[in-house]
Amino acid sequence: MFCCKPDKGEDCGCRSVALHILLGVLCVAGLVLVFGFVVMFLWNCLIPEIFSAPRITFWQGVGLLLLARVLTGRVGHGRGGFGPRAMRKGGPAWSEYETRWKDAWETKFGCCSSKSKDDADRKDSE
Repeated sequence: MFCCKPDKGEDCGCRSVALHILLGVLCVAGLVLVFGFVVMFLWNCLIPEIFSAPRITFWQGVGLLLLARVLTGRVGHGRGGFGPRAMRKGGPAWSEYETRWKDAWETKFGCCSSKSKDDADRKDSE
């Protein structure tokens, strides 16, 4: 699914990649649940008393959380809004970061990389 087919009983870590993706999705869903309830709780404790506004539901709390993320410019990956942009792609800090993560990927999932596929194809053609 995410990498090459293992030869001769080698396990290239496809299950590990799929597990990491599944855990990431579950963590995001858990964070949405937690922060949605936190926003709902804080709204229902403070706003009706201060401004005589109505109480909100969980989904309205999640909507407020999403609205806050959109309005502050922090939607998606990376840094949004204002501040230093040292990690901008193409800069020296980015190339160091990219090299470090590529090396870590190669050591953990070596047989899943395009290099190992190219090497295997060369060996097959010889």
